[in-house]
Amino acid sequence: MSTIPGNYIPIRQFDHGHLLQREALNYDSMIIHSRLREFQKQVPDSGLSIKLAVAGQEHYEIGSRSYTVSPEQYLVVNRHQSFECHFQSREIVEAFCLYIGPDIVQEVQAHLQAPEILQTDEAEASPGGELRFFENTFRLGDNPLGLFLEKLRYRLLHHAPPSGQLPEAAFFRLSELLIRHQSQVARQIDRLPSAKPATREELFRRLSIAHSYIHDHYRDPIQLEQVSRAAAVSKFHLLRTFKTVYGITPYQLVLQLRLQAAKTMLGQDRKLEEIAFDLGFSDRRAFTKAYKKAFGRAPAFARATAGQRPPSLSHGETKS
Repeated sequence: MSTIPGNYIPIRQFDHGHLLQREALNYDSMIIHSRLREFQKQVPDSGLSIKLAVAGQEHYEIGSRSYTVSPEQYLVVNRHQSFECHFQSREIVEAFCLYIGPDIVQEVQAHLQAPEILQTDEAEASPGGELRFFENTFRLGDNPLGLFLEKLRYRLLHHAPPSGQLPEAAFFRLSELLIRHQSQVARQIDRLPSAKPATREELFRRLSIAHSYIHDHYRDPIQLEQVSRAAAVSKFHLLRTFKTVYGITPYQLVLQLRLQAAKTMLGQDRKLEEIAFDLGFSDRRAFTKAYKKAFGRAPAFARATAGQRPPSLSHGETKS
């Protein structure tokens, strides 16, 4: 993959909604940095983009689906897609929109020798044989693409190039991670039990909602019924398919998130009873039992030997 030294991606700043509304928002290789309190625009023909929030929430309508992008998530939108973006807030809603040009995607795809990402009707109907990516929100901490976006966001916020341009190499890396992640998503979707691709994709979207709901509420006394209601999928179907996609049951994910948070909280001057309560355990005894089963030592001992780092929690260690 050959990148020419000296090529850059322009960064444009918008602090007034009426100025951004004049833009077509179908760029090739451009970064839009917006800081607005309200905005609404219908975009009939978008560029391939990743929506990355910094503060507040942006709302998107793509076809019949609605997406909310918060600072913990990012949204992938295909080239030539139509959508509406809208929000109204008392506080500044800050976000980056990363537009990736088709020339970069094509060069990266050729380098990776990647096949078509999704073997669906949508992919077959894509103009010019372009890759069609699975449009959805994804959590930043869940995959290498999200982690890269988190670092890129920090770089753009705190170490923005004085020239107002980002070296193009960053977008080649971004495209590579996007293609690799979408290949992983395609494999996850293909494992779901349905003959129709559209049904598998819709089920994947609902499971991702369940996954995000658990991340947002794992400290609460969360019940399976709440998760299934949020994702609009039956408890039976949720239990049957969640592990197929994520390699872990909903209960195991809740427990894993609580125990990972506990490792951080043990370094604070707080009683074990408070930590147990704040993380949704019924009492200190239940917390101690779960922590010891996962990490091989009780939380009180882990705190006493804080200089020794507890072992990482693996999926298998949380099985009931």
